[in-house]
Amino acid sequence: MAHTGERPFKCQFCEKSFIVAGHCKRHEMTHTGDKPFKCQYCEKLFSKKRSCKLHEMASTSERPFKCQFCKKSFKFKGNCKRHEMTHTGERPFKCQFCEKSFQTKWDCKIHVMTHTGDRPFKCGYCEKSFLKKRDWTIHEMIHTDERTFKCQYCEKSFVMKGNCKRHEMTHTGEKPFKCQFCEKSFQTKWDRKIHEMIHTGDKPFKCQYCDKSFIIKRSCKLHEMTHTGERPFKCQFCEKFFILKGNCKRHELTHIGDKPFKCLFCEKSFQTKWDCKMHEMTHTVDRPFKCQFCEKSFKKKGNCKIHEMIHTGEQGKDSPNVSIVRSHIKQKGTVKDRK
Repeated sequence: MAHTGERPFKCQFCEKSFIVAGHCKRHEMTHTGDKPFKCQYCEKLFSKKRSCKLHEMASTSERPFKCQFCKKSFKFKGNCKRHEMTHTGERPFKCQFCEKSFQTKWDCKIHVMTHTGDRPFKCGYCEKSFLKKRDWTIHEMIHTDERTFKCQYCEKSFVMKGNCKRHEMTHTGEKPFKCQFCEKSFQTKWDRKIHEMIHTGDKPFKCQYCDKSFIIKRSCKLHEMTHTGERPFKCQFCEKFFILKGNCKRHELTHIGDKPFKCLFCEKSFQTKWDCKMHEMTHTVDRPFKCQFCEKSFKKKGNCKIHEMIHTGEQGKDSPNVSIVRSHIKQKGTVKDRK
């Protein structure tokens, strides 16, 4: 059915239709508000059994799956298995078209699609199709302008629940995820996880061509492309290729002169959403990134990080403005110096 485009299961409340009956049922719950699955530890209700199970596991400290090579333990068996592969270097899933191999079946499947050109998730509103269901779902929301999740503090609304939650934290200043090694806390579990790896030295993603390893999977993938010369994204107007889809899109705009992102406050328009957002902040006093050591706040996350280095005395070699930080430290000292 994914190939034929047939969607036999129709929502009884709106015009949407689905390939799978279960997907239709879950969608209908967004109309009815039905949440049949109740957490056994608190009063929360869920529309999906899996969401309920994940919530229950987050509510307990139980980590039943232990790595056989180190002291780490995990809530999920799959996470434990993937972690163990970082010890063994095992990549059991081999591409049928080239020499590449992968740690997970899913990663292998997505890679194979780059050979076959298969994009099973087709937009119901335009000609675009996608490798991943998540990308397809987000894309269709652009057509419907569906922004289900509304900020409880301002007028903004979001396509993704997680994006809404993160935005709300810019209002509350909440940082619920605390590092187990130091006093720092973070807005997201992911940011905490990446930070803790700096303490442990854990770099689970190993390049299959050299000895380098990485904290983030995406960084490893991009690094491997420097070995293979792979540039999967081709400009539709010229012969240029790019490693990153975003870079390709930005390059294409130089051909067509398109500036689709319009400022909410004036007549200016921009090629990228980021440039537009930065410009809009010149109209407002919005400074969402707050220094965790003093009262200063910043429009850009990068500027906030660089400013915090003044307090900590940290002189990371990868910082683009490290010379500025060093000169400021010489003049002002650090938090440690002033204690």
